[in-house]
Parts: sequence; structure tokens; C-alpha cells
Amino acid sequence: MDARRQNLLKNLEEAAASAAPTRLSEECSAICFQAMYGLPWELQIRAACSMCERYLPIFETKWPGVTWPRVLLGDVEGWHRVKGRGTPDTPDEADSADGAYLFCFDFLLCAYHHKDDQMSLTAGACGAMGYAAYARADHVWLADDPVAVRIEKEKDAYYRIEEEHRPPEPPSFDDLWKPEHSPYHNVAFMAVHRREWAHVAAWLRAEAVWQFPEPKDLDAMMQGLRQWEAHQFLPMGPLRT
Repeated sequence: MDARRQNLLKNLEEAAASAAPTRLSEECSAICFQAMYGLPWELQIRAACSMCERYLPIFETKWPGVTWPRVLLGDVEGWHRVKGRGTPDTPDEADSADGAYLFCFDFLLCAYHHKDDQMSLTAGACGAMGYAAYARADHVWLADDPVAVRIEKEKDAYYRIEEEHRPPEPPSFDDLWKPEHSPYHNVAFMAVHRREWAHVAAWLRAEAVWQFPEPKDLDAMMQGLRQWEAHQFLPMGPLRT
């Protein structure tokens, strides 16, 4: 029985509980990457889908006519076979929580598309899980802060105006950077964000991931993690040599 992944899950639980608010996602993503790297691709895709499914009922309540996320999560292989990495456009009226959630599917499909490349697979799976965690926290923040909701809507409308026709940016947009309207200073947001990352650790524990064979090259794993960090934890394909 290998202790490395068990220790990483303990580290993930500790980071979920105590990492600085603005560092929570990055720290948990980095630990999650090391814990999942080298696991079977089927398990990594299933882990990503499991986290995406946690926001799905919220999304479907807000968007009852948008059914494709459930279809995709029910059959990632079938979706990829027909549509590749493509997904429908995000609705213009979607809020930031919905936008974060729909970005999960870019990660998920990137992971599946590159399932034979360990770095791309794990970065995609972990990225989907992280954005799903953020989406649930952001949803709670928006429900808790109507001022933030109003400003977000104003910003969305503002940036839909063609750049050459935009008036000067309203000073109210800066209010989202103030502590009283920042999600990272919002108690509800942080509680949910920490809870969702703790759920990632619990899911991996339930799968007893430490019983799977270790990666053959831990140096390659760490190099892959550094490359994903340099890519700002966004979806990425195999590196060209």
C-alpha cells in the first residue's frame, strides 16, 4: 500500500480547510494533480464528472431548457465521438457561476481528448473539478450579495458593446474589488469553496486511489505540474517537442 497518495489526500484536506482564500484553488489544484496523476483515465474522467454533477441541479433549475450538460456527463465518450471538444455557446444572460460551470466542460473534454497524455488528462480532470467547486461557491456568493449581481450584469452588458462604441468604464465596476463585495471576503463563498474541495478529497478516498500503481516517473509528474501552473491552470494539450 502506497503512502504518497494517502499523504497527498491528507494535504488536500488540510489545504481545503486552511489555505489562504485567494490561494485555495491553486494550492488544492496542485495537490489534486499529484494525487490523480497516473490513475486510470476512466477514474479521472469519472472524478471530474462527479464534481460537475454536483452543480448540475442548480444549473438546470436556472436554465431548464439547456439539457446538453446532462447529456454530456451521461456519456462523455459518446459526446466526444460526435462533437469532439465542442460545446454550445454560453447563454448571454449566464452569471459568473454558470460561466465557471460551463468552463468545466472545456476541461473535461480536453482531458478525454488527450486521455493518453498523463499531463493533459490530469490537468483537465483537476481543472474541471476545481471550476465545479468554484461554481458552487460563486452561486452562493451571488445569492448573498445582490450588489455584486447588479454590477456583474452591468459589466456583461458593457462588454457586449463594441469596443469603439463603449463609454468610459463606470466607477461602480471597481466595487467588486472592495472587501465587502469580494467573494474571497465572503463567509458563505469561502465555506462552500472549502467544502467542495474537501469533497474532492473524500471522493478520492472513497476510491482508495492509493491502491493504484504509482506513476513511473515522478519527475515527469512534477514537470507537468509546473507546466500546468505556468499555463495558469487552464486546459492544455500535450507539449510539443
